[in-house]
Amino acid sequence: MPTPSTVDEAVEQLLVILSDSDKLTLANTPEQDLMDLHLSLGLSIRNGFELYRPDSRLVIV
Repeated sequence: MPTPSTVDEAVEQLLVILSDSDKLTLANTPEQDLMDLHLSLGLSIRNGFELYRPDSRLVIV
């Protein structure tokens, strides 16, 4: 899958990649507990979408 260049493309890719179970878990996780996913899902998204790159179109500074 190509690296997304827009937020819409990133969301579309996540909806394909994540299982229905993962989507349900995310939807039912209280907002204050989402930070617990930082080192798992967050790191996977960062690396998969190349958010570490200074020229990433998805990073808003």
